[in-house]
Amino acid sequence: YTVIGPAVVDFWWKVSSEELYDTFSYSLNGVNQQTISGEVDWTYRTLTLPEGTHSIRWTYTKDESGAVGQDAGWLDDFVVYPATATLQVSDGTTVLDGEATFDFGSADTGSTGFTRSLTFANEGYVPLEVQLSLPDGSPFAFDNGAATYELWVGRGESVDVPIVLSTAGAGTKTAQLTISAPDSTVAPPLIALTGYVRGPD
Repeated sequence: YTVIGPAVVDFWWKVSSEELYDTFSYSLNGVNQQTISGEVDWTYRTLTLPEGTHSIRWTYTKDESGAVGQDAGWLDDFVVYPATATLQVSDGTTVLDGEATFDFGSADTGSTGFTRSLTFANEGYVPLEVQLSLPDGSPFAFDNGAATYELWVGRGESVDVPIVLSTAGAGTKTAQLTISAPDSTVAPPLIALTGYVRGPD
């Protein structure tokens, strides 16, 4: 089968054969990638292919004597996807896009544990690298206390990132969260973080 990359190829395969002598294998551009033999149940494989034309070949090979099991190899659920990643950001209930506000609500001065999380999901088929940053002196920080955060979001996965609002002083708190995901097919949202810290009165 010929695939034009960049692309992601998924398939399931299995074999029932005379172990070591009758084999089922697949190759990519003429180079063997894996060989199975004996009794191997359905196994999932995925390949990420770069730009260009690629040839994938599955081969069942027998020796001249003997047959064990069903003497066959099977291929199923063969699918080709675009090698893209799409970032989706949500506050747990609502997808945030364009220019959005993530409101922490209000807390008392000096209270602890005033944390909310954003969810970063990858709606594409390849892993996605995401960098998050907050401005210097921001009243918000990531749960490790840092102003920057990096994460990898795998295919179809989602990651919750806790953000902490400092309650050291009273008043309205704001900051701009910068999200960078250069490989995403959609631009990350521009998210303004807001919150209010009540004073002792």
